[in-house]
Amino acid sequence: MLLQLTDAGDGTWIDERTGKRHNEPLWRYILSVSLSDESGSAYATCFNEVAEQLLGKSAQGKLTQCTAVCVQANRFLMGCPSAEMHAVYAASIPAGGAVEGAEIQDPVWNATFDKPIFSQWLFTLRVKVENVNDEERVKTSVLRVTPVNCGAEVDALQEAIAQYS
Repeated sequence: MLLQLTDAGDGTWIDERTGKRHNEPLWRYILSVSLSDESGSAYATCFNEVAEQLLGKSAQGKLTQCTAVCVQANRFLMGCPSAEMHAVYAASIPAGGAVEGAEIQDPVWNATFDKPIFSQWLFTLRVKVENVNDEERVKTSVLRVTPVNCGAEVDALQEAIAQYS
């Protein structure tokens, strides 16, 4: 079960459901992606394991190094234990606070999220339709992702063509 923790402000985190305190949260990704091929595009959600595979980094590594930029009330709040990391992230926030979606100017951070852009993967998706307020919404989640193996794909196509001959 996923715990939702809130920063207590004293270096601990509180589970609001049970009131238990934790020294450190287990950071997890919820990554929204746009998937495209020659037939069209779709938006999907990648949860932690899939997002880690796409990005090549654990959410723990980057976020524990600097308690990540949090979006709360459309402002970025900083909780950074490291002065130089704080300076990097603070420099990327315009005066008066940033709105959600503002770019962070840290090259390492940006490289992490730029890595999977225009790369080829095979996605296994779960698509479901939900009715919310008499409106249908299509939700797409990525279940599994594997790098494209061109040799195996060619072999599979050759076998499929041979079956029709």
